[in-house]
Parts: sequence; structure tokens; C-alpha cells
Amino acid sequence: MKKLLTVILALAAFAGAAKAQNMAEANKSFEQGLYQQAVNQYAPLLNAKDTNVRYEAQLKTARALQYSGQYDAAKKAVFNMQPPKDNLWKARYYIVKAQIFENTPYYNLPDLQESETDPAKFTLKQLEKVKKDTYAALWDMRGTLADISLKPSWQYVKSRWDDGTTPPALQPTLFDFLVDSWKRNETAPYKTILEQAYNIGGKDRDAVREYWHVQRIMAEAKPEAKDNLPLAGLLAAVSGATGSDEAQELLAMKIKDPLFFRAQEVVGKAAAAAEAAKFYLYAERYETAVSLTDYCLKLPLNYITDNCKKIKDAITAPLLGIEDGGPFNVPNQRPAKIKVRAANVDTAYMYIYKLGPEFLENGGQWDALYAIWRTSELLEKKPARKITLALKYPAKYAPQSIDFEVPFISPGFYGVVISRHQQPREGDPAVSLNFTNIAGYATSFALTNNLNTQKYLGGAYNIYSLDAATGLDMPAVTVHENNKKRATNKAGLLRLHADAKKNYDKKSLLMQKDGNYAIINYISYNRYEDNIYQIVLNTDRAIYRPAQEIKVKANVVERKILDYAAYSGREKLTLTLHGANRQEIAKTTLPLDAMGGAEHTFTLPQDGMLGDYS
Repeated sequence: MKKLLTVILALAAFAGAAKAQNMAEANKSFEQGLYQQAVNQYAPLLNAKDTNVRYEAQLKTARALQYSGQYDAAKKAVFNMQPPKDNLWKARYYIVKAQIFENTPYYNLPDLQESETDPAKFTLKQLEKVKKDTYAALWDMRGTLADISLKPSWQYVKSRWDDGTTPPALQPTLFDFLVDSWKRNETAPYKTILEQAYNIGGKDRDAVREYWHVQRIMAEAKPEAKDNLPLAGLLAAVSGATGSDEAQELLAMKIKDPLFFRAQEVVGKAAAAAEAAKFYLYAERYETAVSLTDYCLKLPLNYITDNCKKIKDAITAPLLGIEDGGPFNVPNQRPAKIKVRAANVDTAYMYIYKLGPEFLENGGQWDALYAIWRTSELLEKKPARKITLALKYPAKYAPQSIDFEVPFISPGFYGVVISRHQQPREGDPAVSLNFTNIAGYATSFALTNNLNTQKYLGGAYNIYSLDAATGLDMPAVTVHENNKKRATNKAGLLRLHADAKKNYDKKSLLMQKDGNYAIINYISYNRYEDNIYQIVLNTDRAIYRPAQEIKVKANVVERKILDYAAYSGREKLTLTLHGANRQEIAKTTLPLDAMGGAEHTFTLPQDGMLGDYS
């Protein structure tokens, strides 16, 4: 009897060791991203008597199916699983289930309900209900979840698609991990979720409760930045940064606010200071915002104080950029104005470079002059003029929009670089200008004396050259087109024809006279002679079952000069139905009515292959 008992115990120990080895191998495949292999390795463990082994295998199988793109199988696996009685496994089960139903694609129509038990055939409404009910079940467990550490459950509940806004360091428990999901799915009112987050105690939650308390204060924020200054003062007082004027003034008043508390934990102090700094930044109270970030940066908490550093850098960093380059073309003898956005820069330098012929010999791609991104090429030239500008601001750190005036030097193209350095550097903001007395435009319509009549010129362009100051015709202007030269006539007109060999013809033109230039950028002409007809098909539904009828309505239109109109010919329309394997199923030829329309009904085969039909 003893020998038999010994054998039984040995067999049990061997079986347990074998299961442990199988689980270890399956987990290794899962961690390496070999999901299908992991599914196969978990399979023998799905019905294990040991509940820990069984639940781990079942939940990770569902995850592996999800991660490998087998979404329907993943939903089935977790949907058909019975909720565990143990609170830890029940929490893990609900989280995995909610995330799978939240993060898998949906293909059916919202009104197509095929099953009450197969989640692969659920409507969107059914899927949403499963997800919301599961998050609601987790909400009912919130007191229990606050005592369950997140770290041991991380491999079960962390989805690859999580986009929560809470840093991992602020998620010590499953409760804290779920706050973003509850907010996103409106499991409970937003403020209620945050109130519970700082009211409920639990393991390792002392510090994070202050963080959620700060978030609850933030929930009172108003749309207008200036309306949040009292809230910023409250947060400054909560943080303990009483060095700021606002905190000193408001502390006595805000201590009576039901939301006020004195942060004791570094997390609460840093979070309150960071949020207060943001409010002051948005309200353009820059110096106060900086003082709060300075306080925050003295606190030893990287994942929040890093945000304070970003806020301070955004306020104090030098800023010098072109906000509006103004018109590219500027009439001769007039200055050009460039609107510049600046902050924390006391002196700016404007370098004006004259662009010579080498900038015009670019194979007709004159658009390169519209935005001078080739600053390095400009810096190789000697500037025609350098202007030093002293900048003034309404307050410390406050950005200011300033008009920089570029003086007229002579007709032609110029590159203007704005820099905060005495010697310009690559990457400094730049803009190009053209001082000229020529204006040019192109049209595919011939102008007539009757302004209500326009004659369309198929495949041709009328190029007009005008005096930029008076708007009158300017004759004898040279037009450069892809290294070819032509000239406008006495009426300031040049007709160009599109390339007859191209269905799509695009041109950039440079106009020139007496050192003055104008650019006509990217005029184009499209030919559709090879496809002047269009067939528009509509069906009564988007998804069909076998043996159902497909009602098809067709409309044929033809291209006219300026628009499309109903087909006016006598040709008939042929419709062909192809199955999922691209084999022809049915075909019909229909006459078209006066509006170019026709209707027909196809019937799908009962045993047809599932998939996309065309």
C-alpha cells in the first residue's frame, strides 16, 4: 500500500512538473511574440485542475489570439470563459475581456444581428454592451481592485493598444490602472471616478490618491484660460509653492474650498505645481508659471517634474520665427513687411540676399523660390544688406508679433534670413521675395467683351502680362517655359498649348522684362478623352447573405466641357456579377433611360463562397 501511495505521489509530482514546464515554454513563446505557437502550447493546460494554471492558460490564449489577428477566436475564447470566483483572477479576466472587446476590429453592419451567443456575429451594439457591462463589473469591484497590486498582473492586463494618459508609476493597483478606461468608456460620471480614486484607500495608494485629488480639481477647469486663474491659485496653494504671489493671496481663501488639501506626498505637490503652471501659461502669466516650474523641478519625481521642465523650456526658450512672410510679390519702390514671432530674443538680425541667375536656371521649377528652404545655399553668398533690430516685449517671457520691414533695393528675387545670431546659421527661418513691376496670370478661358460668356480653350492656356501697379497690359514680356523662350504680344497675351502626347500636362512659367520677374506656378491641364464616361453603381445594402437579392441601380454620366451630364447616347450598359473567387456568376445588358439610368436585381447563389463580390 505504501509503495502504491509512493507511486501515485510520484506520478502527481511528475505531472505537476510537466505542467510547469509546459507553462514555462508557452509563456516564453508568448513573450517572444510567437503567438500561434503559444496558443498550441497553452492548449493542454486549458482544462487543468489547478485553477491558477487553467486561468493563466485561458487568459493568455485569448491574448495570443488577439495579438496574432485572430480577433473572432479571441472574443470567443474570453466570452465563453466562466468568471473565476477568486477576486484576483476575476479582475484579470474582466480586464482582458473588456480590452479584447474594445480593441478588435468590427466588420458587420450596426443593424445586422446574427447570434446571441457567438461574439464573432455580434452587432456593434452588442459588442459595445459587452464592453460596457464588463467595465461596469470592474467598477463594482473597485474597493477590491484598490488592494490588488498591478505589477503581478501586468502581463495579463497590459494591452498593446493601451493609450492611457496616466504614467505607469501612478498605477500601483488595478484600480489606478483602470481609471483611464473608466473615464474613456463613461462607466461612471467623470468627477465621480476621480472622487472615488482619491477617497478609496488601499495597498500602496497613499501617494497616488493625492495625484487623483489634483485631477479632480482639474475637472473644474473652464474653456477660457483667463477663467481658470482662481483654479491655478488653488493648485499653487495645494502644491505648497507659497512663494508665488497668487498662492500667498489665495491660500487663506482657498483653504475653505472643499476641494482644497495640503499635499503631503511628493506626487501631490509636483502634480499640483505642474497643473498650476500650465494654467498660468495658458493665461499668459508667464513669470508665475516659471516660478511654479522652478518649485516643481526641486522635487525628486522625474515622471512629473519632466513635464515641469517642458513647460519652463516652452516659456523661456528663445523664439524667432516667420509668422507671415507677406506677399511673395512686392511692387517696386515699396518695402516688404514680414511678420515675425519672437520671445526671449533681445536682438535680431535680418540678412537680405540678392538671388542671381543661378537661382533661375532650374529647369522651369520656379516654385523653389516660393519657400527658401536652401538656407545653406544662401549663406554661401554675401548679403546685399544686413539690418540689426532691437526687440521689445510687453512683459518678460511674453511672445510678440513684430513687423520686420524689408527695404526695396532693386527689382529681382531676394532671400531674406531672420536670425538671432550675428552670423546666420543653417536652419534659421527664411522667406523669398520678388520686387517687380510685372504681374502675370494664366487661364484656360478666352476673355470676351461679354463678361457673361467665357469660351473654354481645350488644351490651351492664355498667358497675360500686366503692369503690377496699374493693371494695364504690358507687352513684349519674355516667358520662359521649360528652357524655351516666347514673348507676349502687344496686348500682353501669349497662347500656349498643352502637349498633345500627354494626358496630364503641368507647366511653371517665368516672366521677365528689364530685370523684373513674375512667376506663374504650376498651371496644369488634364485630359480625360480616354475615359469620358463614368458609371456610378449603388446597391440597396452593403452586406448580403447567400441566396439574398442584390438590387443594383446604375447611372452613366459623360464629361462635358465644364461639368458632367447624364449620358445622352444609345449604347446599352452591361453589368457582370463576380463571386469572391472572381468567377462570373451572372451577366445582363440593360438599356439606359433618358437620365442615363438603369436598374437590375441579381440573386446570390445559396452555396456561394463567402467574401467580397463585385
